[in-house]
Amino acid sequence: WTDAHVAVWLSEIRCAHLAATFRANDIRGDVLLELDQMILKEMGMSSVGDRVRILNGVKHLRQRCSA
Repeated sequence: WTDAHVAVWLSEIRCAHLAATFRANDIRGDVLLELDQMILKEMGMSSVGDRVRILNGVKHLRQRCSA
């Protein structure tokens, strides 16, 4: 996925405000599925709610990819 794809996905999981953070940290499709709590904290995400939404979204993406 490109930055634009990631931004759309972030919008879908109610985290559109983090698109610039993902872009600044080069989080695109090739690494999106590798995100975990530690990486999100490293990226400066202090909101537990945002981290949970992202990790749940990543979990759903992994399930779609394996199906």
